[in-house]
Amino acid sequence: MGNLSLTVDAVPVPAPVTVVETLPRDVAAFTGRAGELDRIVDGAAGPGAVLVIHTVDGMPGIGKTALATHAAHRLKERFPDGRLFVSLHAHTGDRAPADPAEVLAALLTARGFRPLDVPRTLDGRVGAWRDHTAGLRLLLVLDDAADERQVEPLLPGADGSVVLITSRTRLALDGAEPLTLPRLPRRQGVVLFSRLARRAPVGLADTFAIERAVALCGGLPLAISLLATRLAAHPTWHLTDFVEEFAAAQDRLEELRAGTRAVSTAFRLSYDELPFERRRLFRRLGLHPGPDLDAAAVAALDDTTPERARAALRVLDDRHLIEQPTPGRYRLHDLMRVYARALAAHDPENDRARAIDRLLGHYLDIATRREPADRRSAVPSSGARMRAERGNLLACLDHTAAHGPVRYLIDLTAATAGFMLREGPWTRAAELHSVAAAAARAHRLTADEATALDHLGVARRMLGDHEEAIELHARARALYREVGDRRGEADALDNLGLARRLRGEYATAAELHQRARELYREIGHVAGQAEAVDNLGAAHRMLGEYATAAELHEQASALFRATGNRHGEAHALDALGLAQRMLGRYAASAELHERAREMHHDLGDRLGEANATDHLGTTRRLLDDYAEAARLHARSRDLYRAIGDRLGEANAVGHLGRDRRMLDDYAGAEPLLEQARALYHAIGHRLGEANALDDLGDTRRMLGDPAAAAELHERAHALFHDIGSRHGEAKTLDNLGLARRVLGDPAAAAELHERAHALFHDIGNRIGEATALDRLGVARRELGDPAAAAELHERARAIYGAIGSRHGEADALDNLGTARRALGDLAAAAELHRQAAETHRAIGNRRGEADALDHLGTVRLALGDPAGAAEHHERARDLYRDLGDRKGELPAAARLRLSQGVPDERT
Repeated sequence: MGNLSLTVDAVPVPAPVTVVETLPRDVAAFTGRAGELDRIVDGAAGPGAVLVIHTVDGMPGIGKTALATHAAHRLKERFPDGRLFVSLHAHTGDRAPADPAEVLAALLTARGFRPLDVPRTLDGRVGAWRDHTAGLRLLLVLDDAADERQVEPLLPGADGSVVLITSRTRLALDGAEPLTLPRLPRRQGVVLFSRLARRAPVGLADTFAIERAVALCGGLPLAISLLATRLAAHPTWHLTDFVEEFAAAQDRLEELRAGTRAVSTAFRLSYDELPFERRRLFRRLGLHPGPDLDAAAVAALDDTTPERARAALRVLDDRHLIEQPTPGRYRLHDLMRVYARALAAHDPENDRARAIDRLLGHYLDIATRREPADRRSAVPSSGARMRAERGNLLACLDHTAAHGPVRYLIDLTAATAGFMLREGPWTRAAELHSVAAAAARAHRLTADEATALDHLGVARRMLGDHEEAIELHARARALYREVGDRRGEADALDNLGLARRLRGEYATAAELHQRARELYREIGHVAGQAEAVDNLGAAHRMLGEYATAAELHEQASALFRATGNRHGEAHALDALGLAQRMLGRYAASAELHERAREMHHDLGDRLGEANATDHLGTTRRLLDDYAEAARLHARSRDLYRAIGDRLGEANAVGHLGRDRRMLDDYAGAEPLLEQARALYHAIGHRLGEANALDDLGDTRRMLGDPAAAAELHERAHALFHDIGSRHGEAKTLDNLGLARRVLGDPAAAAELHERAHALFHDIGNRIGEATALDRLGVARRELGDPAAAAELHERARAIYGAIGSRHGEADALDNLGTARRALGDLAAAAELHRQAAETHRAIGNRRGEADALDHLGTVRLALGDPAGAAEHHERARDLYRDLGDRKGELPAAARLRLSQGVPDERT
């Protein structure tokens, strides 16, 4: 029978007595839940309104009774005919759930019925109760209800009454307003703990300690209350030490106990009422190491079908033993997980081991669909599925690293390598591959050790540690050769080429990719061949052999398409866009990057999408669309941030800085480039940091501070030298030459350009070689040797032409024209500037076209053709104006006036 607390009015009335109020006292330390309270109070019935029913459900200890009691006290003045509280004992432990017939008998008796007048049957009592309550305004609290069958007979028949029902089970009552209580928000939990512990936080240490205590309690009010009450009983205890001890407790649930109240007891009462199979499933859920799970994972754990698992999960969810934060994804509350795990510890060890083995096998199947004979021939699952299971995969890897079995540790690590490479974080990937390699070595699994080392090399390369990456790939290759694994050897060769390329060893990298390509071809591995061809194209692109690079990327795209590898195809198209850009085919480049971006987006490959977006932004910048370039680079930065790719973020921020530079906003560019440098430094990516320092040097030079620029280039050069990037050394030497020339020291500049040229030539970087020659020509001209300058520009032009760099060729033509003008050969100079202007126009480089036209105008004026000069200066001025380049526009306008014979002091 329900437990009915009676409060008898002191005013003498004729017997029998009618009970008006049985509400328990209000909760003194009630905290938070303002939204839930308002929902109940605002929804309470007014005069003449229909019966209002609120159901409050939630997990054990979530504060359902406290909320209902507090709400009832807020409402009590509105219900003069009675405020009744009835406990239905669904989870009292030492007694069975209340029988509705007995509850009705108690209610009728309390309301003045003589025992002999109470009907004998349930239906009779229901009728009597509803007849009695008709026309009354009652507030009825039914606490701890078991189900709808227990509650339905107790509902009054009075319009204008309110019923508040609490239950650990979701109730489906017609017309009821359901309210599921979530965990107590952090701030509210902190307030509750402080009130009950009688400890106001003093300083940040106390605040952090209380926040940690609330987090360890999982926002469960019962747990917070019990822990705080323990602390309140010992006012001399140190708050921080108390929380530390709680955090370190082996049995945290045992700490959450005060007198007869305990979190574990509340949980046990819900667990005990489950049938045998549901109890077993609940225990097995405690074995799951990850943050959440779906029906398929539960089916693996419980050795059943997904359909039966879904049905079981619905039962546990309805009873709030598990949570469903998003449709189809389930999780245990932190303390409920501790409880389930403690229960599972009493199950037979073999039963637990088989359940975990099935679960690990399930996640391995998600990570890869494997061919039995070759674990490395895996086809990755969709990015979306892998992303959804990311936390679980990592948790399973941690579990296998700590507890085994080794086979799952090795296979899961290998299967997730590609996904971790695309999505990061790479530090985590490096840790996992290092553990897998050590485990394989300890168990003498040589082929597995080789694979783990090769993957570890990739992770170290992504972190910018190219020296270690080279060593790891070399060790992997040696182990593959030792076991006769030619496919593995080809993988290691290809990865070794990537690491060498990032060190600026382009010729060596090309050789390694070619050897990998040949080995893949010999063993008939088309997918590997596609990767090697794509990487070979990148090496040739860095060597300045753009036409060859474009041809190779096209071959790779076709091979990827033939094998159905859309990820690879998208990557190859993006790389082809880079080659087309270097060939000066900007429109074609933009189209390819856009196609690659769309493919990556459709595939759910956010890293690929970010890369293609970033590359598209750079191409738009070369097309003089600086605003669009900045938008795209901001988008790529946001994508990189979303996936936690700090290296990509740094790259994108640096590109944003260059966009600002092209808009002549050097002051705006500098903080962006400094931010990029700081990001590189924070993640230990020294190559990126060196590049950022070099870019900062260029910016300081454009801001009119060549001395600071020279210092930054020297710092970048030292860092490049330290990490062994010969390409970086050459590049900074060349840029340092520009700074020295602006400082008025063309002799030092010439020496630096010569050193840069020699280094570029030595590593086989033809684009760098041509650029250094062209800049050396400018320095020679300033040293008064235009003939030597013309020869150098001609050599640069020849290299640019041979590698198909139309942008570089146009620059060399323009500089050659200036040298010819200095030699007095004005006709040749005019023709060269004209060719430069036409080439820049053809590739969409409006800034280069404006420069060449302005130079052409100056030559035409010297040839005695002021009308032709005016025409060219006017076109140059208009282009500069369209670009927003005031530094170019103003001098061009002055020269226009000069050619028109208009005096101008600024001329």
